Amino acid sequence: MGLSNVNGVDIEWSLIGAKDAPVILMTRGLGTQLIDWPLSLCAHLLRSSFSIILYDNRDAGLSQKFGDCDVPYVRVNGNPAPEIEADYTLFDMAADSVALLDHLEIKQAHILGNSMGGMISQIIAAKYPERCKSLISIMSSAGEDGPVTEDETVWKALIEPGPPADDEEAIADKWVRDAVLFESRTYPPDEEDIRDFAARSIERCYCPRGTMRQLAAVRASTGRQELLPLIKCPALVIHGDEDRLIPPSSGERAAELIPDATFALIEGMAHDLTEPLMKQIS
Repeated sequence: MGLSNVNGVDIEWSLIGAKDAPVILMTRGLGTQLIDWPLSLCAHLLRSSFSIILYDNRDAGLSQKFGDCDVPYVRVNGNPAPEIEADYTLFDMAADSVALLDHLEIKQAHILGNSMGGMISQIIAAKYPERCKSLISIMSSAGEDGPVTEDETVWKALIEPGPPADDEEAIADKWVRDAVLFESRTYPPDEEDIRDFAARSIERCYCPRGTMRQLAAVRASTGRQELLPLIKCPALVIHGDEDRLIPPSSGERAAELIPDATFALIEGMAHDLTEPLMKQIS
Protein backbone atom coordinates (compact mmCIF):
# COMPACT_ATOMS: atom_id res chain seq x y z
CA MET A 1 0.00 0.00 0.00
CA GLY A 2 1.08 3.57 -0.42
CA LEU A 3 0.93 6.73 -2.49
CA SER A 4 2.18 6.34 -6.07
CA ASN A 5 2.37 8.72 -9.00
CA VAL A 6 0.43 7.15 -11.88
CA ASN A 7 -0.82 8.93 -15.00
CA GLY A 8 0.80 12.05 -13.55
CA VAL A 9 -1.42 11.92 -10.44
CA ASP A 10 -0.61 10.82 -6.88
CA ILE A 11 -2.99 7.96 -6.05
CA GLU A 12 -3.36 6.31 -2.64
CA TRP A 13 -3.90 2.55 -2.94
CA SER A 14 -3.91 -0.71 -1.02
CA LEU A 15 -3.50 -4.22 -2.43
CA ILE A 16 -4.93 -6.83 -0.07
CA GLY A 17 -4.30 -10.51 -0.69
CA ALA A 18 -1.84 -12.47 -2.79
CA LYS A 19 -0.67 -10.67 -5.91
CA ASP A 20 -0.82 -13.89 -7.92
CA ALA A 21 -4.51 -14.41 -7.07
CA PRO A 22 -7.27 -13.08 -9.34
CA VAL A 23 -7.44 -9.34 -8.69
CA ILE A 24 -10.51 -7.13 -8.33
CA LEU A 25 -9.99 -3.41 -8.90
CA MET A 26 -12.58 -1.62 -6.73
CA THR A 27 -13.45 1.96 -7.67
CA ARG A 28 -15.41 4.20 -5.33
CA GLY A 29 -18.13 6.72 -6.08
CA LEU A 30 -18.45 10.48 -5.79
CA GLY A 31 -16.52 12.07 -2.94
CA THR A 32 -15.93 8.80 -1.10
CA GLN A 33 -12.78 7.07 0.09
CA LEU A 34 -11.35 3.57 -0.05
CA ILE A 35 -12.30 3.11 3.62
CA ASP A 36 -15.97 3.42 2.61
CA TRP A 37 -16.10 -0.09 1.15
CA PRO A 38 -18.14 -2.38 3.47
CA LEU A 39 -15.86 -4.64 5.46
CA SER A 40 -18.16 -7.61 4.90
CA LEU A 41 -17.92 -7.24 1.12
CA CYS A 42 -14.13 -7.04 1.20
CA ALA A 43 -13.92 -10.00 3.57
CA HIS A 44 -16.16 -12.13 1.36
CA LEU A 45 -14.09 -11.38 -1.74
CA LEU A 46 -10.88 -12.24 0.09
CA ARG A 47 -12.39 -15.50 1.41
CA SER A 48 -13.34 -16.31 -2.18
CA SER A 49 -9.62 -16.34 -3.08
CA PHE A 50 -9.56 -12.94 -4.75
CA SER A 51 -7.13 -10.15 -4.07
CA ILE A 52 -8.56 -6.64 -4.00
CA ILE A 53 -7.17 -3.24 -4.92
CA LEU A 54 -8.76 -0.39 -2.97
CA TYR A 55 -7.79 3.13 -3.93
CA ASP A 56 -8.80 6.76 -3.57
CA ASN A 57 -9.83 8.50 -6.77
CA ARG A 58 -8.13 11.78 -7.60
CA ASP A 59 -9.63 14.62 -5.53
CA ALA A 60 -10.68 12.25 -2.74
CA GLY A 61 -9.17 10.54 0.29
CA LEU A 62 -5.38 10.68 0.43
CA SER A 63 -4.95 10.99 -3.34
CA GLN A 64 -3.93 14.20 -5.04
CA LYS A 65 -6.27 17.17 -4.78
CA PHE A 66 -6.76 19.62 -7.61
CA GLY A 67 -7.09 22.56 -5.24
CA ASP A 68 -5.74 25.07 -7.74
CA CYS A 69 -8.76 24.44 -9.96
CA ASP A 70 -11.97 26.38 -9.55
CA VAL A 71 -15.07 24.55 -8.40
CA PRO A 72 -17.31 24.55 -11.50
CA TYR A 73 -20.90 25.69 -11.54
CA VAL A 74 -23.39 22.82 -11.68
CA ARG A 75 -27.04 23.63 -12.32
CA VAL A 76 -29.67 22.58 -9.78
CA ASN A 77 -31.88 20.40 -11.93
CA GLY A 78 -31.83 16.98 -13.50
CA ASN A 79 -30.86 18.08 -16.99
CA PRO A 80 -27.25 17.94 -18.17
CA ALA A 81 -25.74 21.38 -18.60
CA PRO A 82 -24.95 21.98 -22.29
CA GLU A 83 -21.32 22.81 -21.46
CA ILE A 84 -19.47 21.84 -18.30
CA GLU A 85 -16.21 23.46 -17.31
CA ALA A 86 -14.40 20.43 -15.90
CA ASP A 87 -10.69 20.22 -15.19
CA TYR A 88 -10.74 16.47 -15.85
CA THR A 89 -13.24 13.82 -16.93
CA LEU A 90 -14.14 10.27 -16.01
CA PHE A 91 -11.95 9.20 -18.92
CA ASP A 92 -8.96 10.74 -17.12
CA MET A 93 -9.98 8.93 -13.95
CA ALA A 94 -10.24 5.65 -15.85
CA ALA A 95 -6.73 6.26 -17.16
CA ASP A 96 -5.60 6.71 -13.53
CA SER A 97 -7.01 3.28 -12.73
CA VAL A 98 -5.31 1.54 -15.64
CA ALA A 99 -2.03 3.29 -14.82
CA LEU A 100 -2.33 1.97 -11.27
CA LEU A 101 -2.65 -1.56 -12.67
CA ASP A 102 0.49 -0.86 -14.73
CA HIS A 103 2.30 0.34 -11.62
CA LEU A 104 1.35 -2.86 -9.78
CA GLU A 105 2.32 -4.96 -12.83
CA ILE A 106 -1.18 -6.45 -13.08
CA LYS A 107 -2.09 -7.27 -16.67
CA GLN A 108 -5.77 -8.07 -16.10
CA ALA A 109 -8.28 -7.56 -13.32
CA HIS A 110 -11.95 -7.90 -12.58
CA ILE A 111 -13.31 -4.34 -12.58
CA LEU A 112 -15.89 -3.37 -9.94
CA GLY A 113 -17.24 0.09 -9.24
CA ASN A 114 -20.17 1.76 -7.54
CA SER A 115 -21.99 4.92 -8.65
CA MET A 116 -19.35 7.21 -10.23
CA GLY A 117 -16.96 4.28 -9.82
CA GLY A 118 -19.33 2.19 -11.93
CA MET A 119 -19.13 4.80 -14.67
CA ILE A 120 -15.34 4.74 -14.51
CA SER A 121 -15.39 0.94 -14.58
CA GLN A 122 -17.58 0.96 -17.69
CA ILE A 123 -15.04 3.18 -19.44
CA ILE A 124 -12.18 0.86 -18.44
CA ALA A 125 -14.03 -2.18 -19.80
CA ALA A 126 -14.84 -0.42 -23.08
CA LYS A 127 -11.58 1.42 -23.78
CA TYR A 128 -9.11 -1.03 -22.23
CA PRO A 129 -10.67 -4.42 -22.99
CA GLU A 130 -7.38 -6.27 -22.67
CA ARG A 131 -7.18 -5.25 -18.99
CA CYS A 132 -10.66 -6.36 -18.00
CA LYS A 133 -11.64 -9.93 -17.06
CA SER A 134 -15.15 -8.96 -16.05
CA LEU A 135 -17.20 -5.89 -15.14
CA ILE A 136 -19.47 -5.30 -12.16
CA SER A 137 -21.23 -1.93 -12.36
CA ILE A 138 -23.25 -1.02 -9.26
CA MET A 139 -25.86 1.76 -8.96
CA SER A 140 -24.59 3.49 -12.10
CA SER A 141 -25.93 4.65 -15.47
CA ALA A 142 -25.11 4.82 -19.17
CA GLY A 143 -24.92 8.61 -19.00
CA GLU A 144 -27.29 9.18 -21.87
CA ASP A 145 -30.03 11.05 -20.01
CA GLY A 146 -27.96 12.86 -17.41
CA PRO A 147 -26.12 10.93 -14.74
CA VAL A 148 -28.20 11.87 -11.73
CA THR A 149 -31.73 12.29 -10.41
CA GLU A 150 -34.33 14.74 -11.58
CA ASP A 151 -35.57 14.95 -7.96
CA GLU A 152 -34.51 18.48 -7.05
CA THR A 153 -34.51 17.76 -3.30
CA VAL A 154 -32.02 14.93 -3.77
CA TRP A 155 -29.97 16.95 -6.28
CA LYS A 156 -29.76 19.96 -3.95
CA ALA A 157 -28.56 17.73 -1.13
CA LEU A 158 -25.89 16.33 -3.44
CA ILE A 159 -24.44 19.72 -4.38
CA GLU A 160 -25.04 21.57 -1.11
CA PRO A 161 -21.71 23.08 0.02
CA GLY A 162 -20.21 21.12 2.86
CA PRO A 163 -19.88 22.73 6.31
CA PRO A 164 -16.48 24.11 7.35
CA ALA A 165 -13.83 21.49 8.01
CA ASP A 166 -13.50 22.54 11.65
CA ASP A 167 -17.20 21.95 12.39
CA GLU A 168 -17.33 18.18 12.72
CA GLU A 169 -20.78 18.22 14.30
CA ALA A 170 -22.27 20.15 11.38
CA ILE A 171 -20.66 17.78 8.90
CA ALA A 172 -22.08 14.76 10.73
CA ASP A 173 -25.50 16.45 10.86
CA LYS A 174 -25.42 16.84 7.07
CA TRP A 175 -24.47 13.17 6.66
CA VAL A 176 -27.43 12.18 8.82
CA ARG A 177 -29.80 14.37 6.78
CA ASP A 178 -28.43 13.03 3.51
CA ALA A 179 -28.83 9.43 4.66
CA VAL A 180 -32.60 9.93 4.73
CA LEU A 181 -32.50 10.78 1.02
CA PHE A 182 -29.78 8.50 -0.32
CA GLU A 183 -29.82 5.37 1.82
CA SER A 184 -32.17 2.42 2.15
CA ARG A 185 -35.58 2.88 3.72
CA THR A 186 -35.97 -0.86 4.20
CA TYR A 187 -32.63 -1.06 6.02
CA PRO A 188 -32.18 2.45 7.44
CA PRO A 189 -28.73 3.23 8.83
CA ASP A 190 -28.22 3.84 12.53
CA GLU A 191 -27.61 7.52 13.28
CA GLU A 192 -24.84 6.76 15.77
CA ASP A 193 -23.08 4.61 13.18
CA ILE A 194 -23.27 7.47 10.67
CA ARG A 195 -21.76 9.90 13.14
CA ASP A 196 -18.98 7.49 14.11
CA PHE A 197 -18.11 6.88 10.47
CA ALA A 198 -18.25 10.60 9.72
CA ALA A 199 -15.67 11.20 12.45
CA ARG A 200 -13.32 8.58 10.99
CA SER A 201 -13.75 9.89 7.46
CA ILE A 202 -13.21 13.52 8.42
CA GLU A 203 -10.04 12.61 10.31
CA ARG A 204 -8.66 10.90 7.18
CA CYS A 205 -9.83 13.45 4.61
CA TYR A 206 -12.53 16.08 4.21
CA CYS A 207 -12.55 17.74 0.78
CA PRO A 208 -16.01 18.91 -0.37
CA ARG A 209 -14.50 21.04 -3.15
CA GLY A 210 -12.89 17.90 -4.54
CA THR A 211 -16.31 16.26 -4.57
CA MET A 212 -17.69 19.13 -6.64
CA ARG A 213 -14.81 18.80 -9.11
CA GLN A 214 -15.57 15.08 -9.40
CA LEU A 215 -19.24 15.90 -9.97
CA ALA A 216 -18.25 18.22 -12.79
CA ALA A 217 -16.25 15.35 -14.29
CA VAL A 218 -19.38 13.18 -14.16
CA ARG A 219 -21.50 15.88 -15.76
CA ALA A 220 -18.89 16.37 -18.50
CA SER A 221 -18.69 12.65 -19.29
CA THR A 222 -22.19 11.81 -20.47
CA GLY A 223 -22.81 9.86 -23.65
CA ARG A 224 -21.26 6.58 -22.60
CA GLN A 225 -24.07 4.76 -24.41
CA GLU A 226 -21.82 4.73 -27.48
CA LEU A 227 -19.08 2.96 -25.50
CA LEU A 228 -21.10 0.32 -23.68
CA PRO A 229 -21.81 -1.84 -26.76
CA LEU A 230 -18.03 -2.17 -27.16
CA ILE A 231 -17.69 -4.07 -23.88
CA LYS A 232 -16.88 -7.72 -24.59
CA CYS A 233 -16.14 -9.14 -21.14
CA PRO A 234 -18.78 -10.76 -18.91
CA ALA A 235 -20.75 -7.98 -17.20
CA LEU A 236 -23.09 -7.74 -14.22
CA VAL A 237 -25.10 -4.58 -13.60
CA ILE A 238 -26.53 -4.23 -10.08
CA HIS A 239 -29.05 -1.64 -8.94
CA GLY A 240 -31.30 -1.04 -5.97
CA ASP A 241 -35.03 -0.63 -6.32
CA GLU A 242 -35.00 2.23 -3.76
CA ASP A 243 -32.30 4.32 -5.45
CA ARG A 244 -33.46 7.96 -5.68
CA LEU A 245 -30.18 9.42 -6.92
CA ILE A 246 -29.67 7.24 -10.00
CA PRO A 247 -32.99 5.52 -10.76
CA PRO A 248 -33.11 1.76 -11.42
CA SER A 249 -34.14 2.43 -15.01
CA SER A 250 -30.69 3.95 -15.60
CA GLY A 251 -28.99 0.76 -14.46
CA GLU A 252 -31.34 -1.34 -16.53
CA ARG A 253 -30.57 0.77 -19.58
CA ALA A 254 -26.83 0.31 -19.05
CA ALA A 255 -27.35 -3.45 -18.93
CA GLU A 256 -29.34 -3.32 -22.17
CA LEU A 257 -26.47 -1.57 -23.94
CA ILE A 258 -23.73 -3.93 -22.74
CA PRO A 259 -23.77 -7.12 -24.85
CA ASP A 260 -25.03 -10.14 -22.88
CA ALA A 261 -24.91 -8.27 -19.57
CA THR A 262 -26.90 -9.56 -16.60
CA PHE A 263 -29.08 -7.10 -14.70
CA ALA A 264 -29.79 -7.67 -11.00
CA LEU A 265 -32.33 -5.51 -9.15
CA ILE A 266 -31.82 -5.70 -5.37
CA GLU A 267 -34.91 -5.16 -3.22
CA GLY A 268 -34.40 -2.73 -0.37
CA MET A 269 -31.17 -1.31 -1.75
CA ALA A 270 -30.88 2.43 -2.36
CA HIS A 271 -27.84 4.49 -3.33
CA ASP A 272 -25.75 2.79 -0.70
CA LEU A 273 -24.02 -0.47 0.10
CA THR A 274 -25.86 -1.40 3.26
CA GLU A 275 -24.41 -4.30 5.26
CA PRO A 276 -27.62 -6.42 5.37
CA LEU A 277 -27.52 -6.70 1.55
CA MET A 278 -23.84 -7.46 1.06
CA LYS A 279 -24.43 -11.22 0.73
CA GLN A 280 -26.62 -10.53 -2.31
CA ILE A 281 -24.06 -8.14 -3.80
CA SER A 282 -21.13 -10.51 -3.39
